[in-house]
Amino acid sequence: MNNLNTENKDYTLKEWLKIWYEVYKLPTVRAGTSARNKSTIDLICSTSYADCKVSEMTEIHLQSILNTLKNAKNGKEEYSESSLKKVKSVLMQSFQKAKAEKIVAYNPAVDILIPKAPKKKVLPLTHFQEEKLQLACQYDDFGHIYLFFLLTGLRLAELTNLKKSDYDPTENKIYIRNSKTPAGIRYVYLVAEAKKIIEDELKKPSRDDYIFHNSVGTPLSFNNVCNITRRLRNATNISQLSPHVCRHTFVTRLCEKGVSAKAIAQIIGHAGTGYVLDIYAQLEQKELRRAIYALDEKDQHSVTLTFPDSLYNKLIIKASEQHISIDEFIFSAIEKNAL
Repeated sequence: MNNLNTENKDYTLKEWLKIWYEVYKLPTVRAGTSARNKSTIDLICSTSYADCKVSEMTEIHLQSILNTLKNAKNGKEEYSESSLKKVKSVLMQSFQKAKAEKIVAYNPAVDILIPKAPKKKVLPLTHFQEEKLQLACQYDDFGHIYLFFLLTGLRLAELTNLKKSDYDPTENKIYIRNSKTPAGIRYVYLVAEAKKIIEDELKKPSRDDYIFHNSVGTPLSFNNVCNITRRLRNATNISQLSPHVCRHTFVTRLCEKGVSAKAIAQIIGHAGTGYVLDIYAQLEQKELRRAIYALDEKDQHSVTLTFPDSLYNKLIIKASEQHISIDEFIFSAIEKNAL
């Protein structure tokens, strides 16, 4: 929209959010951020308040939007706290501009509250899931993008903004110059497989300085990655798959190898070690039961078994039905050749 006519005070919420997005956000933020803003706007416009007049909306209307969305996902699952915070941010910013344009007398979003909602819990891929993903990537034309996420722990925007000049083949590293935080500006060293992915990309003809491209030869975008994600989710049946899950998996694998929290934080571009220590804590919980068996004189617990999540969950249910521990159930079943 090139011409903004604010003499018309009868914008609906849907109309004003479209204007705000095209005039104020789209030209001023990175592609990934603008795409997330657009998704949040679509979410707001999915409510019954989309056709309300902006000039007539009050705090209670905007609070009701948040309350409605809290229980709207798939008709049964709650949106996370982070999703609701994004909604509030868009409402805050868009109504602040509406106030500046004298479309509203005040900003009704200032004091709206985030409803109590679950915090989004990002879980790493299990080793079994990671193997499934690696296999699926071999059969997808853009599967190497997800392999690169797994091998480097990069954020989505960090990967899509990589340029040829950021790659140092002599020292096998890439320079992350475009990150969400100052700590994110860093060098990331590449394992052999990650280096090969970049070398293969550089062999492809391109008209710009970016490393990764889509099927028509333009720089890889947020939407392109969303399409790759959707295909790989379908191929692997891993519904939670995302670049951020790959980043979490990358950190988890480093933790499993005993890499220090400080080193990992520097590798992934975090200012502090809290994020890494949380993952260490999760891993430690899994190791507690195994560690205590070092005190057990019986040697049956020295065996380490790994199961797919779906099977492990079924085994837990069966063990609970028999009122015994999961370990006792598994080893008993092995002894009876019943597993």
